[in-house]
Amino acid sequence: MSMNGKERVVTNLWALLGRLAFVKVPGVDVVLHKRSVKAGDIEAHDSGEGDQELQYWEWAAMLKERGADGKLSHATSFDMRVGCILDGGVLHYNDGHKTHLGPRINEHGDEHYFGGHASEEISLSPFVDIAKVEIHRNSNELVGMRVTLADGTVGGELHENDRYGQHAEIVTLKPDAGERIVGLFGRSDWKRGFNGIQEFGIITAPSAAVLPESMYDLAELKNTDGGLEEVQLLLQSGGSSRRSFRDHEDYSDEEWDQGRD
Repeated sequence: MSMNGKERVVTNLWALLGRLAFVKVPGVDVVLHKRSVKAGDIEAHDSGEGDQELQYWEWAAMLKERGADGKLSHATSFDMRVGCILDGGVLHYNDGHKTHLGPRINEHGDEHYFGGHASEEISLSPFVDIAKVEIHRNSNELVGMRVTLADGTVGGELHENDRYGQHAEIVTLKPDAGERIVGLFGRSDWKRGFNGIQEFGIITAPSAAVLPESMYDLAELKNTDGGLEEVQLLLQSGGSSRRSFRDHEDYSDEEWDQGRD
């Protein structure tokens, strides 16, 4: 596939389509837009200049989502998992289910548990929009997050006074005028360190648009297998070593944080 005079081989076309800056909702005249911030490592990877052996788990989560009974429910809270880096996140819904912002499972098939000694949780409501999301990034990783709601409520740990590394900056993601945030998306490390978020983004829709229920069935708006063949096979086999990801780490993110300097 050729883009902007550069040529590259695309081995996973569906993954590429999932990373486009928009999502056309079938059957209606509605387009969802995607905006994100990336850490330096994944920017280099995407440009073909970085380590092409690195793997990333692609994920998305809508603020309204189907539960096990097939009915739509709205997110009631956003648990922002922040330690020395932006480990991940968890959206909790009013029917009791949850969705990871990051890997659902670890490499052994068990549920992935996010670290984060500086984590904070913020309550969400279908009547109060997310106004903006601020992300702290540097040349290697994303290290903090802060969410502001339309009613002024603020939550999260940005680590804004801890700008280690090169090219540290705070990036603000917010909808354009006439839009609202309806979902989140990104990519996280897979089998690397804490499997932290390397790309974080917002999904927006026109404020006045009526979104059809069929939209919530689109694969690119869910967190399933991360777009990773290895995970697809693991999920199909149902295999699990019954060993937690944390059980075989040599250090915690708190220990890494203390020893970073």
